[in-house]
Amino acid sequence: MPPRPPMPVYGPTNFIVDTAGQIFYYQLQIPRPACTVIDDYSAPAFMHLNPQRIIQVPVLNIADFIKSNASYWDIWGTHYKYISIASTVDTIKSLSFKSLIDILSDTTLNVQYSIRMTTQEENIVLDYKKKHKDYSSNSVKWDSTRIRFPYYRIDDSE
Repeated sequence: MPPRPPMPVYGPTNFIVDTAGQIFYYQLQIPRPACTVIDDYSAPAFMHLNPQRIIQVPVLNIADFIKSNASYWDIWGTHYKYISIASTVDTIKSLSFKSLIDILSDTTLNVQYSIRMTTQEENIVLDYKKKHKDYSSNSVKWDSTRIRFPYYRIDDSE
């Protein structure tokens, strides 16, 4: 059997664990080979994430949330269920994170997950979501060493 493809930075399914132990979830439409695979680039691609696409997962119902959404995670077949878990800190001590890992480690879900630090885009968009502020990526002062932009920009202020 050939080795699995490398884990993408972002996956079709993404969780973020913040410093308070809250869990957020969003999905991305990523083409099959994901343009965000960890490669020679030092920064992940800009994914046009916005606060409306991020939902907060009730920590007490995380198992139900995962079980009700797991069937949708099979985007490319059972060998490509990538789930990315990001954290705003490098040491995660929350019970919600442990619950998330315990659930995703269930072999019947047949998922492969990675744990990483949040990207600049995730941090900024999550901050806008938590503060209920209007978001437009064009108004953010991005650090070009921490994010890669396409040759064009899309106005997301609509």
